[in-house]
Amino acid sequence: MRHRHLRKDYGALSELIAIGSSGASGNPSSVIPNPTWLQANWYVDPVAGNDGNTGLSPATAVKTITGGIIYKWGTREPILQQNTTIFLLKPETLNQEYIALSPIMVGGTIFGIVGTPQLVTTMVLGAVTAKNRSTPQLLTAAGFGSGLLAPGQLVVNTSRGSSRAFIQDITTGTATFTQPLAQASIADAIAFPPFVPAEVDTWTTGDSVSVYTVPLLNLKEFAPAGGDTTLAEEGGTWWVQYVYVPDVTGTDGTSVFAVGSIDCVGNLFDSRIGPYFVLGVPGAEGIESNQAVGCWLNGGCTAQSASVIGGAANTYGLSLGDYGAVDGDCICDPTCTASSGTAFWGMAYVVATSPGTSGPFNGATLKLDDINAAAGYACFAWGPGAFDVSDNSTCEKVVSTIWATIFLVKGATTLDGASTGTSYAPGAPGVWTDGRTLNAADLDTYDGLQNPRTGARYCGTG
Repeated sequence: MRHRHLRKDYGALSELIAIGSSGASGNPSSVIPNPTWLQANWYVDPVAGNDGNTGLSPATAVKTITGGIIYKWGTREPILQQNTTIFLLKPETLNQEYIALSPIMVGGTIFGIVGTPQLVTTMVLGAVTAKNRSTPQLLTAAGFGSGLLAPGQLVVNTSRGSSRAFIQDITTGTATFTQPLAQASIADAIAFPPFVPAEVDTWTTGDSVSVYTVPLLNLKEFAPAGGDTTLAEEGGTWWVQYVYVPDVTGTDGTSVFAVGSIDCVGNLFDSRIGPYFVLGVPGAEGIESNQAVGCWLNGGCTAQSASVIGGAANTYGLSLGDYGAVDGDCICDPTCTASSGTAFWGMAYVVATSPGTSGPFNGATLKLDDINAAAGYACFAWGPGAFDVSDNSTCEKVVSTIWATIFLVKGATTLDGASTGTSYAPGAPGVWTDGRTLNAADLDTYDGLQNPRTGARYCGTG
């Protein structure tokens, strides 16, 4: 009886499959591929769209990704044989939908989500104070007293090649910015090594800028995968740009948002993340596999087999796991720490707010290295914060540049909290000398210092 009832009301199983594989209309099958998997561009308008539309153009945009695209795909895991991009035309409202995406790229294809920044205002920069690592000084500009302006907005300098930075803070009308980076787009999405934009240090008084918010997107789970992986170059690439993933509690850093791919290259550009952000997965192809570039990670971040380049990691700062990396003068507020395996420090600014002490612990090795030299980056540890090496951990200077040039933190430099270390002079027998002051000059003089009781040490001459 049940079988006859099914045939009478819904058709035979073969008919169901035929309907499901038909694509944009009906009920797409999660088993049989359908033509919507071959649609290269999708348009989403959360304000004026309709999930019954095709999504082929802004005029025929769907309203949601879940109801308008995933429903047509028939699965959250479509197999994408061509480059595929979802264009978010307007911001969503909080919890308008719950998006879970796990696309599979085959043949080295690219999957992208690109938002449309929403213009707040255009203006000219007031008096600019340039970045100075020795002082230390972050880039600031006056003229940001308008009530329309706030931290977390994206500033695009149209006088300087559309380079862009996020507003980190506004105090009495003066804005502090994250490190400006050159313009990037999904056209820069390449498999390996991933694209890293140049730093732009030429912002000056009177430059014309446009201030934007990046559109809210209720992305709850994002786990792209790569197919045909025999070399790192063949696993596919994902690219997400100009989106704001909110913390559902309303307080940044309370919930958690995790993104990572083990078999493809991942890129998050010019985006704002409210939850504590977990980027990368153990076992991915090194620090280049997943990266957040020029992003405002206001809830803090953990990076493992991943890089955080430029932007800022606030609230809980930045934690580096095995093959995690920081570069691009990322603002780490309050700390940048390494807690496991081997991590890499290119250029990063550390803040003095509590607890305000950065460095490796728990037996980790933190390498000071110019990991993105091809993009013109060097190696600097700088800022008003303190730096400590503890728990049998190592801070190893890999570059040949002397400590006094690259190690510019202004707070206390310590070993297990102590302001002095022990030097070692080789010989027959070798000589250990306690009580050496922990500063860049003595690290150069004695080729590093250590705590012989715990094994914590600064070392390396490049």
